[in-house]
Amino acid sequence: MTSAVRVLLASRNVKKLRELRQVVADAGIVGLEIVGLDEVAPSTSCRRTHRRSRATR
Repeated sequence: MTSAVRVLLASRNVKKLRELRQVVADAGIVGLEIVGLDEVAPSTSCRRTHRRSRATR
């Protein structure tokens, strides 16, 4: 059995979380868990995984 992939939505907005979870469910996507900031332990560091484009530098 494979565990769900957890995706962090960097928001505490309960309505947005509910809406995104519904979109995922309606799309029939399985194995994906949407979590909000209030559902994860606080962290003092954050690793960036994206690169800024030259236009935003």
